[in-house]
Amino acid sequence: MLTEIKEKVSIPLVLHGGSANPDSEIAEAVKRGVNKINISSDIKEAFYQQIRKTLAADSVVREPFVLYKESIIEMNKVIIREIELFNDDDKMKYYRL
Repeated sequence: MLTEIKEKVSIPLVLHGGSANPDSEIAEAVKRGVNKINISSDIKEAFYQQIRKTLAADSVVREPFVLYKESIIEMNKVIIREIELFNDDDKMKYYRL
């Protein structure tokens, strides 16, 4: 059905709620013409899981630059992995990671 929709419309297709979907489903959606995939929850999950680990290791840390450093690294890992999954490696130059 997605392939047929893509053939009939001239606007970009967006997958809302792309987070937590199996990689195989995301890859297939890209192959069938989805142009944008929303993955905010996946990114936030990586960020906040690392925040929890950082606080568990040192419950006194409160400075954002200390608290967020590793979380941003983990978040960027998810972003890079998803960009590769979406077959958009050539567009990474447009994003600051």
